[in-house]
Formats: sequence, C-alpha cells, structure tokens
Amino acid sequence: FCDKIAPGDIHLSYLSPVEDFFVDVLKRKTRRLLLSTPPQLGKTRTLLKGMVWILKHRPEAPLVYASYTVDIARAKSLEARMLADHAGVRTHPDRDNISDWRTEAGGGFLATGVCGPLTGHSAVLVILDDPFKNRQEAESPARRDAVHEWFKSTVLTRLPEHGSALVCHARWHEDDIIGRLAQDAGWNVISLPFLTNSAGDGDMHGDTVLVPQVPLPRGGLFGWTVEGARERLREVGPYDAASLYLQNPRARSGKVFNLPQRYDHRNSDNARIITALDAAGTDAETSDWTVAVALACWDYGPRLRARVIGIGRWHQRPEHCAPDILAFQQRYGSKLHIESSRDGKEVARILQMLSRGIELIMVPPI
Repeated sequence: FCDKIAPGDIHLSYLSPVEDFFVDVLKRKTRRLLLSTPPQLGKTRTLLKGMVWILKHRPEAPLVYASYTVDIARAKSLEARMLADHAGVRTHPDRDNISDWRTEAGGGFLATGVCGPLTGHSAVLVILDDPFKNRQEAESPARRDAVHEWFKSTVLTRLPEHGSALVCHARWHEDDIIGRLAQDAGWNVISLPFLTNSAGDGDMHGDTVLVPQVPLPRGGLFGWTVEGARERLREVGPYDAASLYLQNPRARSGKVFNLPQRYDHRNSDNARIITALDAAGTDAETSDWTVAVALACWDYGPRLRARVIGIGRWHQRPEHCAPDILAFQQRYGSKLHIESSRDGKEVARILQMLSRGIELIMVPPI
C-alpha cells in the first residue's frame, strides 16, 4: 500500500511496530502504544500513511491527529490528504478543508494542536505526534502538566470502548508525556535508540545504527552510517544524545543512575564476592555520595559475569560513615577495593584509622 501511494519513499523497517499497530486498529483491537524515536527519521510520514490506510479500508472511521501547534498539524493533514488522493479515498466535497476533511462514508481526518478543542468530535484512533515544540517546552513543568491533562481529559475521552491511541516523540525529559503514561496500565512502550551496542542498549559508542544509510529511488541518501551517527551524538552533547537520540533522558545535573525500580534476587552459589568503594569528596548537599558495591562474580576476562548483590549509599564523606563502611565490608567478607589515587590513599588511611579491622585493597585507576 505504501509503495503504491508513495513510490518515491523507502520502507522503514525499524517502524514495523507501527505497522503492527495499524493492523490491530483495522481489526478493531484496542491498542495503547508509546513510541519513542530519534528525530528526522521518517516516523511522521509513516504515521500519516497508516492513517490513510485505515481510511481506505474503514472510510467511516473518524481519526484525530495532534501535534505541538495547530499549524504543524494542518500541514501534516494536508500531506495526509494528498496521500489519500493517491490511495483513492473518496472525500466529501462539502467537508474538505485542511483542518478537517471527511470521506463520503462519514469518517475523516481531524488535525489539531496540543490543548486545542475536540468537543463534539469522536475518534476510533488518536495520534499525538511530537507534543513538545522544543526543549524549553519539555522542561517546563507547567507545560508538561498541560499536555498530560489535555491528553487524558480531552483526547482519550473522545475514544469509544475499542478506540486506540498512539503517542510518539523523541524523549525530552524523564517526566514527559511518554514518561508519565508509561506508569499507567495498558500502555505498550517501544523505545528505539539511534545507536545500540551488541546487547541492544542505547550507546553513544554503539556499532548498530537504527536506520542504516541507503540510496533513495530518486537520488540522494537516507539514513546514517555508524560513524556519522557517532559524530552526531558527539556534536549534540551527552544531554541531548541521551534523551533525543538514545531515548534515555536524564536530569540536567548529569545524574545517570536513579534508585532501582525493581530487584530480581538471583542465587550467588559458586560466585566469588568482590566489594568496592567510591568515596565522596565533600559533605555538600550537591556532592556525590559515598557508595559501596558488592558483586557476585563468575568466570574471568571476556567471559566474566557479575551481579549486583548489595549497595551501600551515604551522603557523607568516608570518615563520617566509617562504621557503616566497616559493617558493609564485614557483611560480605571481601576486602574493599579502592582506587590508589592520591585521594583514594588518603581515604584508605582515614578508614583504617577510624575503623580498625577494615580490610582494603588499593587498585590502580586504569
């Protein structure tokens, strides 16, 4: 279908979850999908083709497309209207404007901006595509609240029992609308990082790009080489790379690791236990924490596997939590590894002075 209505486009295999979504919508299955993708990789045009495909097979179906402003939504509506012409969708001559065009069977395509009115309109499918204009909007708590409240109280209330919804955007913030809706039951979350490593995780130094570079049928290139993708991530910096491209937004402060959301206890039989300590330099409110970790390890070298079996965290300098560090080391019965840097040697000296019996191993920081 896509080849027929847009023969100059290429097939984007990375968006196969979107194709599956539209197939389920056509079968009247209720779907809730949260899809995060990097910018400028063809996802919006694929969404429009899917909506036209629905109208080709279910011309009575009312559809809603929303984006961050009504002008952007109207532009995409015009693009969808042109695709509908190529698909042979019969539109109603009296209901054919950019914002709201209808089929002869009563269905159609309504375009609106975020927080725009939908009163009086129903929909079997709503798509919220790029709800934030820029980072300034996405980092505004008031704007995030407004987008979330509008979507929950205005958009979702337009759906019948078997209606479906898709929210799609590059991740901006931990608390953006995908981050919030992911906490609700019933939403399927699909995250597609720009670069991934061998484990399939988003990685600035990964070796697999989401959309490999290919020639376009009418000339030119689309997609990225691995080298080009790595350079783009270096170019935008770690903050935008983590959120917009790797779909793993983090706090502006540079905080990478949050408290664990869950913990799966595993058997540590036949493992050797290794513990280590990373000491904070100050007691300031904004400083790092003094952290101890215990690992259960199997094998060596490239085959080494390790599971975290214990964590100790203290928002204090080591000398102020020395008894707790000693208790941690004795609990796991393994000498604590500490970097043998200048600061590390001083930490070791203080700990051995304050907590007699603590066992430490100095390790060169390499």
